[in-house]
Amino acid sequence: MVRILQVDLWNRQPVWIALTKIYGIGLTRGKYLCSKLGISLKTKAGELHQYQAAGLAQLIEDERWVIKQALKEQTKSNIRRLIEIKCRRGVMHTRHLPVNGQRTKSNAQTAKKRVPKF
Repeated sequence: MVRILQVDLWNRQPVWIALTKIYGIGLTRGKYLCSKLGISLKTKAGELHQYQAAGLAQLIEDERWVIKQALKEQTKSNIRRLIEIKCRRGVMHTRHLPVNGQRTKSNAQTAKKRVPKF
């Protein structure tokens, strides 16, 4: 297994898809990283050389993207801020209901069962 930024990547997948296992890197960023380093999109993660893996890790750090634990903390702090200011989205988060305007009359039945009764 190839290890980049303390994350093991699957050997049989193409590199740009395997990079999505790193929290905060999606398919678009995976393609961008491969094109920036000149890695073919057909190259499997198990076929990477050590210098290519090190180059990927260095490029991810150089881009200064918020990834992994920092991204999780940022998301949690954003949700905490919404809850503190008691906006509608914050209230929906505290009640464990859909946040982005989805209907709750016919959908989100499982979430409504878990809502604490006030």
